[in-house]
Parts: sequence; structure tokens; C-alpha cells
Amino acid sequence: MQLTSLMLTGLVSALALAAPRSTGTRFARLEEDSKQWIFQRMTRTCDSVDVFCDWDFKISRNISWLAPVPCKFTVRSANGTKASQTSSKGNVCGQYRVSMGWNGQFGTGNGFTVMAVNDIQYKKVAYPAYADSELVNGQPVVPDKFSPAESW
Repeated sequence: MQLTSLMLTGLVSALALAAPRSTGTRFARLEEDSKQWIFQRMTRTCDSVDVFCDWDFKISRNISWLAPVPCKFTVRSANGTKASQTSSKGNVCGQYRVSMGWNGQFGTGNGFTVMAVNDIQYKKVAYPAYADSELVNGQPVVPDKFSPAESW
């Protein structure tokens, strides 16, 4: 009887050691599982005189059980600069803060916008970038863009 009990204890111990360990709750795994964020259906819609531009997109952490976060904000022209070329910061989208800057250093028709999308809760940031030629007439950018996320 003692030998059977000892063998059973040994078998259970071996199985317990061989079993994969849980990495914790979903939220603990969130930090590990979201190295590539997806920016879905990115659109920039500007009025006819480029005084304001509405941005509309979704931020996905690329995790099946976590719903993408909708993000909408308006950028207005400032200091004589077109709205489509105006920097913006502090745009709130759920737990994210979105800032952006436009660059035209490569000449006419080659401008682009770089965003800094900060996840305030998990202290991560991604930097998606879009050429002006991708952001036309409120049409969604296709395909959706992936951007690596880094800790800060």
C-alpha cells in the first residue's frame, strides 16, 4: 500500500512539474501578447479648404479576446498651416493618448504623418506612419497597418 501511495505521489508530482505554467490573468498576458498593434480602417477626412480634418480609426492590440478601441478626433489648422499638415497632441481614445506630426521634407507630394499612440495603462507606445497619398478623401487605408509596440 505504501509503495502504491508513494508511486502515485511521484506520478502526480511529475505531471505537475511537466504541466505548462500559466502566465497569469488575461491582463498580465496583455503586456506580453501585444508586440504588434494594428491600426484599422484609418481615415483622414478634411474639409474643402483644409481648415479641419477628422481622423477616425481603431486601435487593436492584436489580441483575439480584446476588442479594438475606436479613436476619433478633429485637427484644426493653426498658424496658417493646413489642418492636414498640423501637429496635434493629447487626443484621448480610451486608455490611449494620440499625438501626431506631419513632415514634408521630401518635397511636394511626399508628405507623411507619424503618430505616437501611447497606452497610458500599460506604458507602451507604437508609431504608425501614413503617407499623404494613403489618406485620400476619407477612404480607409488598405491594408490595415501593423506597428511594433515598445515599453516606455
